[in-house]
Amino acid sequence: MALDTAKHNTRIIFETNFARYNSPQTMTRLIRLLLIVSVLVPAAVAATSSWTAPAAAFAHRIANVAGPGPATLTVENDSPLSSSDVTTIRDLILQNLASEGVIIRDASTTAPNAIRIIFSSNPTGLLWIAQIAQGPQTLVVMQSLPLPESAPPAHSAPLLTLRTTRLLALSSPILDVATIDLAGVQTLVVLTPSAIILFQQSSGTWQQIQSLPVTHNNVFPRDIRGRIALSSDHFFDAYLPGAVCSSTTAAPVSIACRDSDDPWPLGSQSAFFNSARNYFTGVLVPGLEKKQFPPFYTAAALQRSTYLLWLFAGIDGKVVSFDGINQRTLGAVTVDWGSDFAVVHSTCGSDEQLLVTASSDDLSTDSLRAYEIPDREPIAVSSAIAFGGPITALWTNADASSAIAVVHNLQTDIYEAYSVSVACNQ
Repeated sequence: MALDTAKHNTRIIFETNFARYNSPQTMTRLIRLLLIVSVLVPAAVAATSSWTAPAAAFAHRIANVAGPGPATLTVENDSPLSSSDVTTIRDLILQNLASEGVIIRDASTTAPNAIRIIFSSNPTGLLWIAQIAQGPQTLVVMQSLPLPESAPPAHSAPLLTLRTTRLLALSSPILDVATIDLAGVQTLVVLTPSAIILFQQSSGTWQQIQSLPVTHNNVFPRDIRGRIALSSDHFFDAYLPGAVCSSTTAAPVSIACRDSDDPWPLGSQSAFFNSARNYFTGVLVPGLEKKQFPPFYTAAALQRSTYLLWLFAGIDGKVVSFDGINQRTLGAVTVDWGSDFAVVHSTCGSDEQLLVTASSDDLSTDSLRAYEIPDREPIAVSSAIAFGGPITALWTNADASSAIAVVHNLQTDIYEAYSVSVACNQ
C-alpha cells in the first residue's frame, strides 16, 4: 500500500521454475527412484541428493543479488521440513554460496550483506525465502518447490470469502468513513484532508447533505492519514495529524477543530501519532505491559480466551506480536504483507479474522486477504480480492463486523470507499 515506505525499498524476485530443478511430476519420479536406490546407498546420501539441485539454484540466486564478499547468515524453519532436512539444505546452500564467492561470517560480526533464509510453506508446497539486507535496502529472493512426499501436510483452514460493497467515490482523498444515526436516518461521515462530509441515501445512492471544513494551523504531511471515532456523548471525533475535530450532539451537525497531539483510538488502546509523518510513535495509552513499542503504521488486537494478542506493522517492514508477556517477530508469511491490517468479527472460522493488504506501492494495484492466527503464525483463510489501485486506508468499523478500505483507483484517479466483511463458504 502507499503508506508502506519501508517496503517500498523491498524488491521481490519470485521464481517458481528453474532450470536445475525438476517439475513436480519429475520430482515424484525422483523420490520413488531414491526409495529404490536407498537399499544400495546410505539414506543420508539419498536425502542429500534430493535437495542438491534446488539448494544450488537457490544459492545461485542469492549470490546474484548479494554479490561476492562477506555476509552473515541466519536460517529459520516455518515449514513441515524436518530438522535433519533443514540442516542438510543449509549445508548445501553454504557450500554453493562459498563456490559463488559469498563468504559467510559469524552472525555477531558486521558484513555488507545480512542474509536471512526462511523455509516456509503454502497450500501448494514449500516456499524458500531469502531476505538480503544491504544497508537500508532489503532484497528478497523466493523459490517455490513441491512438498516432499515424506513431509506432513501443511495446515489448511476452510477458505472464507471476502465480500465488498462500494459505498461512494470522491475526487479528493478519503481518510476514513463511519456511520452514524442522525435523527433516525443512517448517515455516512466521510473524513477528507480538508472537510468532513455527511451523506444520506436518496433513491438508492448516497447524496451529500453537509460539508464541514477542517481547520488547522499545522502543515499536514504528504501521506496524510485520518481516523473517525464515534463518541457516546456526541456524534464523533475526527483525528488528523496534529489536529482533532469534534462534532456537536444534534443535527444539523457542526464541528470544532483544534490543534492537538492527543493519541488516536486503536481498540482498547490509544496511540500517539507522529504528526510530521504517517505513522504512530510506539507509545500507547493506557499502555500494555511493555511500555513502548517501535514506531508502527498499524496495530490490531485479536481476542484470546484470557488475553489480547496485539499485532504491530512496524515501519521497518516487520510484523511483531505481543501477548502481554512476550514480543516476537512473525515469520515468513508476512513477507508480502503491506502496512495495513484490520480485525473483523464474523460467524466463520475462529469468529475473528485479520484483513491484510499486500505489499505494494502507490503506483500498483492492491489486494486484501483474510488470515487467522490459531497458534504462533498467521494462516491465510481466504483468497485475495484485488482492487484497481493501492489501498490507502484500512480501518475496522465501530461494530467490528466489517472494515472500511479506501482505494485510489489508478484508472479513474478517484478514491473509492468499500465496506469489507467476511462470509462463510457453504
